[in-house]
Amino acid sequence: MHKTSNIVNLDGLMALSKMVLSRETPSHEAYENQRRIEPLSMMQHPGADQLESLIEECALTTQPGGTQKSYAARNVYHWRQIFYNFIRSIATNQWLGIPGDTHAYAKGSYYNEMGLSRSGVSKVLESLVKRGWVLRVTGKKYSHRPRVNHYYPSEAMKRLLVDYALFTDSPKSFGGPFLSINDPDPEYLGFRWLEGHEDRCALEQINDFAREQTWACRGAIKQSFKHTPFQSGRLITPFQNLHARKYPIRINTLINGNPVSEVDFNGNHLRLFLAFHGCDPVGDKDVYEAISSESGTSRDDVKRFINIALNTSSLRGAMTAADLNFGLDRDRSAAIDMAFNRIYPKLSLYCGFALTAMQLEGLILKRVLLRGVDNGVFCLPVHDAVAVQAKDEDWVVDVMLDAWAYEMSMFKRGSRTHLKVSRPNLG
Repeated sequence: MHKTSNIVNLDGLMALSKMVLSRETPSHEAYENQRRIEPLSMMQHPGADQLESLIEECALTTQPGGTQKSYAARNVYHWRQIFYNFIRSIATNQWLGIPGDTHAYAKGSYYNEMGLSRSGVSKVLESLVKRGWVLRVTGKKYSHRPRVNHYYPSEAMKRLLVDYALFTDSPKSFGGPFLSINDPDPEYLGFRWLEGHEDRCALEQINDFAREQTWACRGAIKQSFKHTPFQSGRLITPFQNLHARKYPIRINTLINGNPVSEVDFNGNHLRLFLAFHGCDPVGDKDVYEAISSESGTSRDDVKRFINIALNTSSLRGAMTAADLNFGLDRDRSAAIDMAFNRIYPKLSLYCGFALTAMQLEGLILKRVLLRGVDNGVFCLPVHDAVAVQAKDEDWVVDVMLDAWAYEMSMFKRGSRTHLKVSRPNLG
């Protein structure tokens, strides 16, 4: 099934297979490891007929005899949507959160609008669990909230469907909404951006252009705020969940059938923090190197500790989080803290700057994407980076530098950044 496509090259498919079959199951309790079921379709794939035959074959096991064609079609639809969503979870390494309570599927609900019923979903999931194709963790019971169970594709299912994992498409996502607030403060519960609002117009413009492009795990580009519509504001899309380091999957995908380049800001949160406080970075190309050398710790340890520290209010809290998340012991954390204080004696990392950094990052990347729309250059946000067709690499480098300098121009000093370019190994 490893044939050429306009979504991924052979190296990407091989890397995906190796990663999927060797990685550990993520914790279902972490928010970033969860996603809810969504209406999906499949982009053109050489094995599309085999996948559809498998879905129809499975659907027969939950279809009562002698029922009307409409019921049979609805049963197949449930199987198809759940299959497609597990296929996407194979790519993004996330659990599917699916409610089991009847009222979650009531008329007008998200799941009802998607064409799903509780009985139809339950039949499919029970069958998949019995087959050993999915793992299930029963959700907790909350008052006034539906119980959400979590499901994750088993090794058997991953082996069966891994070749399809990058080909899921979410065309309905391009209808919006594109803006959301996670964990909203009480005064922003139910908040909606009005038609014509600057943020809403920008995301609508970006997605009107994006819907005409093709790429792996295609889905709308959205902006996610935290607590209020003024904090964080990171740009998100399923594509950014694809693995990139140990297993070079994302860099071996294709945009519009063409090789990609990823251009990212080096040490962006730390550089934004320094610029915000009018301080020049020490280390022109890599802002972490000086701290690594001064502390006697690895660059990766420095990066991990700094990014955690910028999201905390105390050294003690940062140490605890660094140990919990990365196994970074207190001695290394203390060494990094002391090194930072020697290099930047007037600054304190522990000020909760992370939300501000994400807000600035969102503004910068949104400016880049809008420039891309104006110039016919499609840009995909990837955390603090941008993925583009390789032919547009030089253009996006210039635009990213301009956008960073523009957003940070209010500060007299420290407005310096550095970009790193990643390309696929084309042999």
